[in-house]
Amino acid sequence: MKKFFGTLAWILGIPAFIVIIFLIFGYCALKFNFWPPNCNSIPIKQARQVCEFSKLDKAPKGHPAKITFWVTVPFTTPTSDTVLLAIKGKDPVKMNRVNATTFQIILDLTTGDRLDYIYLRNSASSTSDDKQYIVKSFEKTIYDYVSVWSDLNMPRISKSLSPAVGMIDTWSINYNMQFFEDTRNNLDSTMARIKAIGGKEIGIYTLVEMFGNKDNFVVQEVAPMPTNIWGELHSKYMRDSSITENEMKKIVKIAKKYDLKTIIYYNIEADYTQYYDITLNPYSARGSGGNTSEDRAGTDFGRYDPKTKEWLDRYFSQLKTVLVALATRADKAGIYAIDISPRYKPPTVDPLQEYADTKWLDIITAVRGVYKGKIYADGNPTFRNSVDALSYPVNIKVRSGASIAEMRQGWATTLNNAQAELGSYNKPVFLSVRTASFDGATTGKGGMEFADYEEVAQRGYKRNWQEQADAYEAFFQEIIGKTFFEGFDTHYFAWDDLMGPEYTPVRYNDLAANIRNKPAEAVWKKWVLPIK
Repeated sequence: MKKFFGTLAWILGIPAFIVIIFLIFGYCALKFNFWPPNCNSIPIKQARQVCEFSKLDKAPKGHPAKITFWVTVPFTTPTSDTVLLAIKGKDPVKMNRVNATTFQIILDLTTGDRLDYIYLRNSASSTSDDKQYIVKSFEKTIYDYVSVWSDLNMPRISKSLSPAVGMIDTWSINYNMQFFEDTRNNLDSTMARIKAIGGKEIGIYTLVEMFGNKDNFVVQEVAPMPTNIWGELHSKYMRDSSITENEMKKIVKIAKKYDLKTIIYYNIEADYTQYYDITLNPYSARGSGGNTSEDRAGTDFGRYDPKTKEWLDRYFSQLKTVLVALATRADKAGIYAIDISPRYKPPTVDPLQEYADTKWLDIITAVRGVYKGKIYADGNPTFRNSVDALSYPVNIKVRSGASIAEMRQGWATTLNNAQAELGSYNKPVFLSVRTASFDGATTGKGGMEFADYEEVAQRGYKRNWQEQADAYEAFFQEIIGKTFFEGFDTHYFAWDDLMGPEYTPVRYNDLAANIRNKPAEAVWKKWVLPIK
């Protein structure tokens, strides 16, 4: 019998040993970017995708490479002009015009090449600043920009406008549905990136959840659960949780390093886990059905139903408790501002808007009792004078295939309407630009929970990064000379460069309003960064 149990233990020990080795290797691979030479040897798709992404800029020298140069130029560039790419030691090559401010060309190069180059407008008498690039990938697109031509002035946005960056609304592990990820580990690298693109403020999302039925529902924060096997605190959603006081202190500490102000936003989300068991595949977290399950959970507590005073009393009483607790932590941590307007899918308050506004005023008073920082809101006409500034979401609606000029007219209408509505407001107004990067995002087509990648594919969403870049170009052109607004932000900025569906199953970075690692980021830098 002793021999039998010894043999059984030996047999069971082999797979256990293999699992342990795999877990150790996986942890080291994703934590320290240590991967095997051939990513195809990795059996799990998510890990294989991250492995492939990690090798993008690590190609061996001396191999053929196909590099696309995409460049956004000053809008004062005449449409009759030619733009050329001039690489040192090579003849200048004419670039293909994409639209009024965009040019592109694909070159056959060699990995390891160091390129010193400039862009020319017609000839060497009109140049960009000096640029450099080392070819490290077999295939890649460089999103570049020319702030100004050496012989041609370009109007600039006012230096008094404060640019800010709002992060993708996740806070926890597994934000791209990959192994071992943690937004908290990306704070320093993300803030360095924000500083590099000229940002002066960073906004980060915490989470509030709702669950229950219409007569008995709960509004509460999502406290981090005990550590998982990797030693990381997580929530039941795997990718969304509330920000703790210690985490806020860490955010403030790193933000000071990069001279950034800190803002806390919050989402309200229905507890979809009652209908979608993420424990069956915790690394997908949402997957197919997650978006539908969240909608179903919201219907349970009457998210969009006509409201009664009793329902609103229950809702605002609990929300007040949540926001006072949040503000207390934020005050101790030194957070610069809190935005009290809920995001994502907050419940409606119709037909009792005026009654709800009295509740908001009560919340603002309570928050001020524990918090010395700034309080922002989204522009509600009743209580806007009770907050310190407005974070005002803006977008445009134009025809499909609209030109930059047409988009600029769309922004003119949007900004003029905003100024007309807020004209009597004598406190700062910050415009929150949230143009997504899917085809039709500027036509009024609605988005969805892009983390629910299978449902996104089923509904036919496709990337259109050029449309997003054009919308930003038109926005910056139109905001020249505008003095009513004090700043602007780009929202849902990604925590890293991973893009779906090539390197992550999530389509969030790929299709949502994130500009990181896309053409729109080059447009942003062209307008926001100082001219070299």
